[in-house]
Amino acid sequence: MSYFDHHNLIYFQKAKQLTKEVVLLFGKLPQTKTNEILYKQILRAVSSIGANIAEGYGRNNKKEFRQYLGIARGSALETEYWLEIIQETSSVNTQVLIELNKEIIRLLTTTIKNLGLAALTGVMLAFVPVSGRPFSQWIMAFIKAIYSPTEFHWSETSQPLPTMNHKPSNQVTKKSVLDLIESQLIARFSQIFTHPSLAFSAIQPNTQRSTRSPQPLSPLPISLPTTHNSMPPPDRPNLLTGLVLDPAGSRLEGVILELSDATGLPVRALRTNKLGQFMTATPLSSGIYTLFAEKDGFGFPSVSIQVENKIISPIVITAHA
Repeated sequence: MSYFDHHNLIYFQKAKQLTKEVVLLFGKLPQTKTNEILYKQILRAVSSIGANIAEGYGRNNKKEFRQYLGIARGSALETEYWLEIIQETSSVNTQVLIELNKEIIRLLTTTIKNLGLAALTGVMLAFVPVSGRPFSQWIMAFIKAIYSPTEFHWSETSQPLPTMNHKPSNQVTKKSVLDLIESQLIARFSQIFTHPSLAFSAIQPNTQRSTRSPQPLSPLPISLPTTHNSMPPPDRPNLLTGLVLDPAGSRLEGVILELSDATGLPVRALRTNKLGQFMTATPLSSGIYTLFAEKDGFGFPSVSIQVENKIISPIVITAHA
């Protein structure tokens, strides 16, 4: 993915503009307890749009960028819901903000589809056969055709062709060491499918001739490393990393994590990978943060984090039993 500053993205600029308008909108509403709760909900949703766009772009990976754009689109749809509630329950007109939010949703939807189409096109060009042959074979055949001669000329010669007298020989050619290694390697490959551990055993060439029939190779014991619920600390200060586990200690994929600052405003939205890991791409500002985790069927404790320009040890969040 070619790099340029995420501030140049049109949907990021519009998301930032919408966030500012929502902040100004609170001054127009009556200062009641209900409006204060409503304001916190819509501010959390609208600020998550731009935050996820910036976070996903910072990953510099198209697949992860597409995932974060999906989270941002979900936050935009939530923002549209709260704007409609304000429109229908108060005298404040939010129609302009609703239209701006719909424009952001449209741009995010188009970008997500384009990123998915680009990945699918790459797969088709690499693996989908055309007339029974992969696309890569067509390219190689085209290149060879360019550098291959297209005309051949034959001219008769008066000189007789030399004759070669071949005498049949019944002598058996002695195999070299490389030939012996190759034959043992082929035999080893045939056994890997039934004994995968044989892939780690060394092949020793046997240069001694033997009249005995070859014995089958026995699998070698291999000690595989045990899985442990830990991960190395980040290499820079103020980066947040960690694991999310279920009550049995197994890693959880697809857990949504929301990081809020001391005022309760969300500043990051994260998602665990297949190994249950999460990590922020950019350093956090110094201060106190609270990390919330959410996944259907599980309950998680909130975690308070002190960020003070130091390496932060990986955080392990375990779901309630």
